[in-house]
Amino acid sequence: MPNHPLFEKAGAAQWTAPLSELLPELRRRAFRIAKLKNDEDRKNDKDWAWIVLPRGAVISARIRGDMDMRTELRIARAEPVTDEKQQAKWDHEVGVFLKHFSIIGTDGTVTCEKNGREYMEQPRHANDTGKTATRFIELRLGEVQPGKASCRDCEREGRLTIITWWPMGGVDKQECDEHRARLAGARR
Repeated sequence: MPNHPLFEKAGAAQWTAPLSELLPELRRRAFRIAKLKNDEDRKNDKDWAWIVLPRGAVISARIRGDMDMRTELRIARAEPVTDEKQQAKWDHEVGVFLKHFSIIGTDGTVTCEKNGREYMEQPRHANDTGKTATRFIELRLGEVQPGKASCRDCEREGRLTIITWWPMGGVDKQECDEHRARLAGARR
């Protein structure tokens, strides 16, 4: 199978090594770029390290200094998805990349239990209009979304209560006001 035309034009951004080595290399490049950028550039979606694979997928990463140095990952193709069959194929392809990168994709309702391994899928970005692209943002231990957690006691009761993430709380110490008050009352 011949290489994709985008791959042929990519020059130094071509990638033919194993996919399992791709994300660490992109992070290294993204950190180097992040050192040179200011906060305004980060907000304007300008500081991506990217590569092109032989069949045309473009994998990008950037370090979000405005979000506590998290890695943001973008998996894209120039060709837009136009029907359900192509969408299913795209979803499968994204899943394959996540597997090779040892990443678990979440929907913003699942608590992160391993730093650097769980990423939340983000809403479609305006800059991705007319393309096929999926973005993920790295979660910290205990988060369900960047800066947000789920009260663990509410989860045990079968409900999702989104609260402000407490970094020192890890996975099990994220509590809503109701459960914090109950715990404080039990201690008296």
